[in-house]
Amino acid sequence: MDKSANRNGKRIGAAANRWVESLETRRLLASVAPTVPNDPLLDYHFGKIDLPRAWAMEKGSADVIVAVLDTGVQIEHPDLAANIFTNTNEIANNGIDDDRNGHVDDVHGWDFVADDNVANDVVGHGTHVAGTIGAVGDNGIGTSGVAQHVKLLPVKVLGDEGSGTWNQIIAGIKYVTELKKEGFNIVAMNASLGGAAFPAPPALEPALAEANRQGILFVVAAGNSGLNLNGTQEVPAKFSGSLPGVITVGATDQVDALASFSNYSEALVDVAAPGVDITSTWPTDYDALLSGEPMAVSPGGGYNTISGTSMATPVVSGIAALLKSHRPGATMDQIKDAILKGAERVSTLAPLYSLPGKVRTAGRVNAYYSLLALDNTLAGRDAATHGNWVNAYGSQGYYVVGDTMNLPIGGMTVDGATEIAGRAGAANPAGLLSLQQPGKHVLNHLATTGTMKLNFNFADGESHLVTLYMADVERQGRSQVIELVDVGAGRRNDGVAVSSFQTGKYVTFRVTGTQQVWVTNAAAGRTAVVDGVFVDAAAVQPLAFVGTDDTSAGAWRTGHGSQGAFIVGQYTGLPDYARLQMSGATGVVRQLRSADKRALERLGDTGGIQAYYATPDVMTLDVNFVDGRTHNVGFHMADYERAGRVQKIEVINADSGQVADTRLVGDFADGKYLTWRLSGHVAIRITRVAGPSAVLSGIFFDAPRERSQFLGIDATTNGNWRGMYGADAAIIPGESGSLGYISALGGQWYGNAANLVNNDPRAPQSILGGFTARGSAYWGTRTTMTFDLDLGDGPAVRTAFYFADYERLNRAQRVEVVDRSTGAVLATQDIRDFAGKGKYAVFNLAGQVQVRITRLAGVSAVVNGVFFG
Repeated sequence: MDKSANRNGKRIGAAANRWVESLETRRLLASVAPTVPNDPLLDYHFGKIDLPRAWAMEKGSADVIVAVLDTGVQIEHPDLAANIFTNTNEIANNGIDDDRNGHVDDVHGWDFVADDNVANDVVGHGTHVAGTIGAVGDNGIGTSGVAQHVKLLPVKVLGDEGSGTWNQIIAGIKYVTELKKEGFNIVAMNASLGGAAFPAPPALEPALAEANRQGILFVVAAGNSGLNLNGTQEVPAKFSGSLPGVITVGATDQVDALASFSNYSEALVDVAAPGVDITSTWPTDYDALLSGEPMAVSPGGGYNTISGTSMATPVVSGIAALLKSHRPGATMDQIKDAILKGAERVSTLAPLYSLPGKVRTAGRVNAYYSLLALDNTLAGRDAATHGNWVNAYGSQGYYVVGDTMNLPIGGMTVDGATEIAGRAGAANPAGLLSLQQPGKHVLNHLATTGTMKLNFNFADGESHLVTLYMADVERQGRSQVIELVDVGAGRRNDGVAVSSFQTGKYVTFRVTGTQQVWVTNAAAGRTAVVDGVFVDAAAVQPLAFVGTDDTSAGAWRTGHGSQGAFIVGQYTGLPDYARLQMSGATGVVRQLRSADKRALERLGDTGGIQAYYATPDVMTLDVNFVDGRTHNVGFHMADYERAGRVQKIEVINADSGQVADTRLVGDFADGKYLTWRLSGHVAIRITRVAGPSAVLSGIFFDAPRERSQFLGIDATTNGNWRGMYGADAAIIPGESGSLGYISALGGQWYGNAANLVNNDPRAPQSILGGFTARGSAYWGTRTTMTFDLDLGDGPAVRTAFYFADYERLNRAQRVEVVDRSTGAVLATQDIRDFAGKGKYAVFNLAGQVQVRITRLAGVSAVVNGVFFG
């Protein structure tokens, strides 16, 4: 691969074959000591792409991974270290390829230039890209990535002189794809690289296509030659025209015009992002870079401001990470669609605005609009329920035209429609089409010859399902277009054409925030109609991994199968909503009655059964959920013979063929359950990786529950929790406040439990004494304390644990959220530096969980208050 083309950059001869991007715009920023605000070098472009509002919805997740195909990443950088990927299938430094992927000890990625496991960066480019994607946010130093919480996978495909070969790049792509197949949740590869190649390397497109098939987006720079890509052979950028999961990114400047250096093409460049004067992480001394001297990595890290489409590309990869964190079950196609739909035209900047005709979307990315686009989508259509909506729709509110409006959260207003009463159409036998109401049926409607607009403002920050019912009772051959429109953003999020609805149809959208539903007449001489509007809670995202239980062994009845179960060789108790078919496997019964704790419990009998489906190759389980709802489904496997079995489990959308999740399962001699949220038509593919066969011994069905997740650290509120936390309940040690959702707590009181006159701003405001009184007691432990929480089966509850190191004893502690039924760790966060100001660790918690606080440093771990809501 030609050096001058590798990352679309500019060379400087004095740098001894080292080059920099847009040298005239670069300047070095020294390492930054912790200051307030938390991230003092936060890039000003982030306001332009609406990240503050996006971060209010989603800050990212440590469950989501972005691979950085570049010059490596300085993994020790203090603004990156906490977000660096760790391969949990590999044991560090044991000289063994534990996960059998062909790379020994690839704990933090791989270097395909030197062919070793040290993918570190001395050039700066890869570290800069990584920081834009996912520098640690809210840690008081440097800057923040677009995704404040994410895992960055370093894949070094370009050498220390800034160039690489196509073979190295292709090997890097295949490596990332194999990790995805192992079960790692990789949402995107960032490729701030490229070059003109004719013909394209023959192995490149198949490698990209396989990555797409595994659900990985490939985000690539358009290039810095100022050329129309229609007339060039820039790769991988050109593949956005032929592969579904490739996004090619151009660069915009400070006024949202296309940067002078950016390549462009209305056919091949999908979207633009800020790419001029981007501040991000940097590994080394700038003078050494220019002089060509050997560059020792600075332990304190650094920051640099540079330009290029290479800098625009990680902005898009970071948004992809936000979207995957926000909706864990979102597919590659849905994430790409949301990124492109969220692109902002910024028409107020005309004539400077130069993206139309040069970028496919004619827009610059907007993180907030992309989150809304992912939330605000068509959710389904129903032509079977007719007017019988009760128990099917409207659990949160409804509006039956001409009768009752009972809509939540600000209700709904209507523009551009007339209410028509008493439609007596002939085709309404026994109230088939008219909407149910207590003691009667109603058949009124809103009508328009043009467009009616239904205005919603959901101010609770949650997603809702909004369903419109329409019936062409008079059989006039009506046709209408239903669109979900974000008026504030000036964009259409989704839409559907509806016709042939003589027997009534429901159309459902997922709606968040302030949105309009436009209903437009599409048949001359007719009217568009709406008979009713219904609001429901948005279902949890389907096809998402829930967790692992490796402690229950064969004792399934206490934690699994509350709605039904299938146990090989013993019990078939499937719920009414599930249909199962197995192929490619043979039944094996080892012991019909076994006292082994690994054996699955028998119903109506003592002991357990050791039996399983087995295959030397691949078995496939076809699961069809016929109720339209989402369910938790757990799969039990036990390597009874302790034969060193390893197997891969893939969850596949059976209709589209797309793999939604993959897990590599080993070490299950004592039994292990893996659980996913599933709905619709799903295929579960289990493939033997090691040992004599792949096995499956039981399937268990349960009601879905929201996952608990870490939301972030609040280091500014200090002890002033009122109005910020605790709207539902609060408990402060030493006071008699409501326990709220806490069913049991561990730890011992310390400090003056009755002190309500403390003026220390770190001390939380008293429950009893209001805003002015404060209490300085705390729970403490020299080892670990636990809080048992029961949040019920409803929506997740925002829960804040407050910590203050009053004595300034350099305390550090770990907070873990654990599923009480399975023992699975759902979220973890280390808390440090909370002496000058207190810190809140904020979570969304659901179901029955245990919050575990463990001392890491200092005399003890402490908790100063717990706040719900």
